[in-house]
Amino acid sequence: MRPLLIAVTALSTALAPAGSGWSIQLTPNPSQHENLLYGVSCPSAAACTAVGGGFSAKQQVPRNIALTWNGSRWSAASVPDPAGAAYSILKDVSCASASTCIAVGDDSSGTVGVARSGTRWSVLSTVNPPTAESSQLDSVSCRSATACTAVGWYEQIVGSALRAFSLAETWNGKTWSIQPTPNVGGGASTYLTGVSCTSATACTAAGHSAKGNNGISRPLAEAWNGKTWSIQATPNPAGAISSSLARVSCASATMCIAVGGSNNASNGRPLAEAWNGKTWSIQATPRLSSADAFFAGVSCTSAVACTAAGVGQGPSDEVTGAFWPSGGSRAMGSGGLPPERWSAPPGQQGGGTLAEAWRGKNWSVQPTPNPAGSGGTFFEGVSCSSAAACTAIGYYDGSTTVATLAERHSG
Repeated sequence: MRPLLIAVTALSTALAPAGSGWSIQLTPNPSQHENLLYGVSCPSAAACTAVGGGFSAKQQVPRNIALTWNGSRWSAASVPDPAGAAYSILKDVSCASASTCIAVGDDSSGTVGVARSGTRWSVLSTVNPPTAESSQLDSVSCRSATACTAVGWYEQIVGSALRAFSLAETWNGKTWSIQPTPNVGGGASTYLTGVSCTSATACTAAGHSAKGNNGISRPLAEAWNGKTWSIQATPNPAGAISSSLARVSCASATMCIAVGGSNNASNGRPLAEAWNGKTWSIQATPRLSSADAFFAGVSCTSAVACTAAGVGQGPSDEVTGAFWPSGGSRAMGSGGLPPERWSAPPGQQGGGTLAEAWRGKNWSVQPTPNPAGSGGTFFEGVSCSSAAACTAIGYYDGSTTVATLAERHSG
């Protein structure tokens, strides 16, 4: 059994005082070298589950990891990898109750699904498109333990080129099945990276399309009406060279917020778009002092209570490809390695956590602490059980390792 390492030293000096606002929580690190959290789901203030990938050695081979919050502390869970997988990583999780969750991701063979029932985790048999060269699930939304929708994308050779196509799968409590999804035309690749379902006949997926080898992307949204998926028109920020949506959260069928990032010739900015039941529109977000910033996750508990989390990066920070809206999509890296292994090793990453709140009229920045001495701190997901209780997760870069990060907002 691998030893359980807890980043006590780094975190103990960075804990924010208790009370209202964001504060860092102590989190365990199941793997010896690097531990990265990508998704979180909190059905209540006293119950959260976070998932991601852990690297036990200085190599690009992650394994599934999960942490659970019981209202007072985070604990590492024992999560199996699919049999025979060269690597496996979990991208998102959705919990229908405090002890019932579905997590999704990808491994060396394609899509991955795992289920939590109490303290027990088990691998689910997912499906892959028959023509896929590779495939992955990036996000999942569960209305109950037997009703989940997951989205992602798969790659297929078209002519002599490798192109990405949208992917949606549903879980009925026993099996996964693929739903037909539309794709952007004109030879563009289509990626779905976020999904939120409010009923059996109302799901919204977000992502982006990209064409050519220059990494230029455009926001994408698709809607499920109980029978079919359809593409919805999404605006592109004025002056943006490239833009994309990462996650989406719906308070109702007629109120969704999708977030991501866009970049122009000089910097990257957070992107938020709102659905009112008829159209998508861009919401103004505060202009930040950092040279590059983006939203990686969002959670809405009502039409007037949303929290977005992500990263803000200063002009002196150096990370190649970490800011995927400007550095490409969350696609497979070279050699079939997962994209989360950024080119910058521990001790050379940069960035700081970013959180903003929507209260029905505008977005406002919420101060977030960063672990003392960290080379870079990243929020990858957020989940709110109420307007006053949110948990954001990700990872931070230490001098010799990358460790899990969880911060909690109250008040």
